[in-house]
Amino acid sequence: MFPGNRLKVLPSLGLGKMCINFSRYSNFGGSTLPGRLAASLSPDILSILASQLKEGCILITGTNGKTTTAYLLAKILSQAGKKIIHNRSGANLISGVTTSFIAESTWSGKINADLGVIEVDEASMPAVASRLRVKAAIVTNLFPDQLDRFGELKHILKIIAQGLNKIDGDGFLLLNADDPLVSSIKKNVRTIYYGIDRLKGASITADQTDIKTCYRCGKKYDYAHIHYAHLGIYRCPGCGIRRPSPQYSIVSHFKKPAQSAAVAIKTPTGVFQFSLKARGFYNIYNALAAISCALILGVREEVIKASLRQFTACFGRMETFAIENKMVELALIKNPVGANEVLRTIVEEDGEITLMLAVNDKYADGTDVSWLWDVDFEMLAHPDNKIKNIFCSGTRGEEMSLRLKYAGIDTRKIKYEDDLNIIFRESLSNTPDGGKLPILLTYTAMLELRKIINKMGYGKKFWEE
Repeated sequence: MFPGNRLKVLPSLGLGKMCINFSRYSNFGGSTLPGRLAASLSPDILSILASQLKEGCILITGTNGKTTTAYLLAKILSQAGKKIIHNRSGANLISGVTTSFIAESTWSGKINADLGVIEVDEASMPAVASRLRVKAAIVTNLFPDQLDRFGELKHILKIIAQGLNKIDGDGFLLLNADDPLVSSIKKNVRTIYYGIDRLKGASITADQTDIKTCYRCGKKYDYAHIHYAHLGIYRCPGCGIRRPSPQYSIVSHFKKPAQSAAVAIKTPTGVFQFSLKARGFYNIYNALAAISCALILGVREEVIKASLRQFTACFGRMETFAIENKMVELALIKNPVGANEVLRTIVEEDGEITLMLAVNDKYADGTDVSWLWDVDFEMLAHPDNKIKNIFCSGTRGEEMSLRLKYAGIDTRKIKYEDDLNIIFRESLSNTPDGGKLPILLTYTAMLELRKIINKMGYGKKFWEE
């Protein structure tokens, strides 16, 4: 296809690259608009650029964890000597994927890379996969999320499955065995499962999710163990479907000092032990998915361990900034399950908590924010959790404040301010020196706050990381 078709995309490629340069110069970021503009002139630009990848693409999709999983996998493969194209900003619609390829190409349209590690929005899987040579795909989990965009989970499962039809015949599909919906996917390619064995520290209830019954026969799942939400070791007493036996499974997990964990994975060839500097029980799923994929691709264990030692949280996913002798921690929230796991991680810490929440209802956030009422904010009202102050902002900041009131939190501890810059600085001033300020945000609020942090002279822009 290339270089014959290269001439066709040069005008649109030039437009996209100029848009990227202008956006970054103006501190806008430019993660989606360049791709959208370029594709409006040359609809085939993504296919033409991606066709030059020597080994094709690995797609990562699912409700939660895809950004961190893709980030980890891209780092591991880079450590292994592969040249990677990765949409590290988290822009996972087709426009964002296109922008990533434009950014990595030369002005003449040449791509010098081995693999694409591409995070893909669930609803965008068919469109993105149809334009790429798909070597492998990872599906992390499926939770109720942005129902105004996606609709019910069975519908999303079908959309994802359409995209998975594009996996090369000699490729593979890596599925989360602990998710009943994800593990139900059947494709005519090599399918490998990952999961977690019985571990302490997991949730004891399945009431955090709408997924309680088998989508095939309607019977309620029986669980031998629940990790969190509906993820665990399950079987259906009606149709007999049960959790597949994973080829890659975490068999031990111990918290260590300095917010790290010691983890052991049982693999087809033995046990792989490693340390992970990442907070939150859910992050061991992300690490497991990335490590399993890397091992399947033949990456050596010592290379994986070296990459994990350098791991730092990515773009708004428990990402930390040292600001004015304080630690600011950004945590993206977009659905009840993810928010609950972040909250659980925060309240496990000792001492008083100053917390900030910024909730927007723009398209990229999901315009329906009724999910906030399904989040267990009541855990913040528990007397053992020493909440000092909670600061709220965003286009739905007032509703967030109301939700906290109904959660039983003393209204004297809740403050709303429309201006994100003002509320952030006030939250920071109320955090003691040496302390931590956790901030829970929806996607567009996170982008806005990162601009504020960058203007203050802290942090890096995503294209500099």
